Order: sequence, then C-alpha cells, then structure tokens
Amino acid sequence: NHLSRMVLLAPVILSLAGCARSSDQVAAIQSGEHSYHLGREAYERNDYESATRYFSEAVGWQGLNADLAAEATLLRAKSCIKLGRLEEAMRDLNEARNSPVPQDEVLLAKAEIAVLQKDLPRARSLYEKARKVNPAVVVPNSM
Repeated sequence: NHLSRMVLLAPVILSLAGCARSSDQVAAIQSGEHSYHLGREAYERNDYESATRYFSEAVGWQGLNADLAAEATLLRAKSCIKLGRLEEAMRDLNEARNSPVPQDEVLLAKAEIAVLQKDLPRARSLYEKARKVNPAVVVPNSM
C-alpha cells in the first residue's frame, strides 16, 4: 500500500520540481530583460558606466533571447568605447560578430576604436567593409 502511494505521488513530485525549474527560468528571463532595459535607458542618458553594469547583468542572467543578448553585448561594447575601455569593447565586438546584431554596426564600432587608437588605415578598411555590408553607411570625410 505504501509503495502504491509512492508510485502515485511520483508524477506529482516530478511535476512540482519541473515547475520550480521553469519559475527559475522565468525569473532569469525577467531579471535579464529588466537589466537590459535599465542598460538601454542608461545608454540613452549617456551614463555609460551604469549601462555597462546593467548590460553585464543582463547577459549574466542567461535568460535573454539571442537578439537581446546580442544587442546588450553590442551596446556594452559601445559604452566601453565611450569610457575608453577599448580592450573590453573589442572583446564584446568579437563576440557580437557571431551574433544576430547587424554586422555593419560591429564594423563601425571597431572602426571607432581604430580611430581612437590613431590607426587610420585600419579604420578606413573597417568603414569600407561596413559600407559593403550596408551601402547606407557613410564614411567620415576625415577618412
């Protein structure tokens, strides 16, 4: 009799364990999206220090869909460029290169780093690559 109760309760216990896991996933998604939106707001206010922190949190939750995670990585890279943290930015841009973000944006951000590093031939090359990906890209006159 005791064994039959255990057999009957097993599916209930397993389903409850599954619910807990999915509620953890929902919490991770909500936390990631919340951090992403806070990062977006900080970025738009030119508060790049806060933006990098929020985008790092958003990506760290690992609940974001691929598009938002890629966007968070790209915007974190752009924030790092504004803060002069070029190595961090380049790491993010190399990661974003294989993501759903528009590749011309990755190339333009890399070109901005090259300009800051005073590597104008590399910047020119990156601007031209971006233009091949997206003909609407405008190459600065200084190039």
